[in-house]
Amino acid sequence: MTGHCAPAEPGVARPSETSPAAGRNPTQRVLRRHGPGLTPGPVRNGRGSIVRRMTEQRWDPDAYLDSMHAEIPMFDELQQRAAAATAGDASRLLELGVGTGETARRVLALHRDAHLTAIDSSPEMLDRAKELFPDADLRLARLEDPLPSGPFDLVYSTLAVHHLDGAGKRDLFERVAAVLRPARRFVIADVVVPPDPADRQIEIDWVVDLPDTLEDQLRWLRDVGFDATPTWTFKDLAVVSATRRGGDSG
Repeated sequence: MTGHCAPAEPGVARPSETSPAAGRNPTQRVLRRHGPGLTPGPVRNGRGSIVRRMTEQRWDPDAYLDSMHAEIPMFDELQQRAAAATAGDASRLLELGVGTGETARRVLALHRDAHLTAIDSSPEMLDRAKELFPDADLRLARLEDPLPSGPFDLVYSTLAVHHLDGAGKRDLFERVAAVLRPARRFVIADVVVPPDPADRQIEIDWVVDLPDTLEDQLRWLRDVGFDATPTWTFKDLAVVSATRRGGDSG
């Protein structure tokens, strides 16, 4: 997914995340969804700041899982909690950031007759996902791009939304609401900015990684028509279940 530099959102003390005065925990890990073998593609934005286009970087699917286990505490539990939050009747699924299919295989185990549509910005990751899900509709696209047309019964995303800044997240949430059936769910499992700085486990670079607080994201989801609540949190990780308001589940 595309990461870019952005001003700090109100109420989120982003500079302190990288300031030496923040007392960085030496056990913090640098979150890199791509894992080893990445080839960066730096460019300059209109303000002259360096940004990295995730779509121009190469991913190493073979190294991805080992990298995630090394960098993200509770990675397996995050995946399991994300899948559990999708439980229920759903026949048309949309995943945002399918990667190597770690979340998809868990979700499809709960929705065996469902059809999966998924996007990712990495051709290498999509190739790996196609090996696992040959019948799925897998598309090369960024989170910022128009979403596949719905309506979907379930939209979910794990460790991808944090690559968007606050404005990007709000825009994505609104677009998800537009392709999701009323009374159906959008599940997000991702890194967040925790209220207590002592709960920061994952070091954030604020270039590619742009998490926001859980409360901000719950508010943005509610603002665009979701009833949103966290189903699991652990320090700077969270799973959110957001049900689109209106209508019924039929």
